[in-house]
Amino acid sequence: MFRYRVGDETFLMRTSGGIGISSVSKKTNTELLREKVYARLGIDPLPEQVSPDRWRATEWCHEFERLCRNRMFMGGLRYGRLGAPGKPQFDRCKDIKRRVSLYENSGNLEYLVDAANLCQCEFVEGDHPDKHFAAEDDGEHTERKKA
Repeated sequence: MFRYRVGDETFLMRTSGGIGISSVSKKTNTELLREKVYARLGIDPLPEQVSPDRWRATEWCHEFERLCRNRMFMGGLRYGRLGAPGKPQFDRCKDIKRRVSLYENSGNLEYLVDAANLCQCEFVEGDHPDKHFAAEDDGEHTERKKA
């Protein structure tokens, strides 16, 4: 068994039955690194011990999802089911921008539901010649409104 330190924490490395690392403290290397990154960026750390069920309850709007699903069902009847072969293509990107603009002018949340559904349809059925998904942080984030 070996001891080593990362920051203010002491860790043990056990060699019996394979190599495994366990912390003497309650924090893992990932948690320590996350804390350092948050501190450097000036971000408040997330509360410890947040269960996935709690995140599902607080970081998702079930009413929004219900409204989206209802309208997707109706859209499936009107325009054809999502991903159905032979379904015509639509200029969804233009309409997404139009509906967000309508929301900005009116405050009617239905336009946001429509825009979200159009985004989903474009994700599934879009014909962009370079369509792909590449998760990356471009450094651009939503700005906070000034009080």
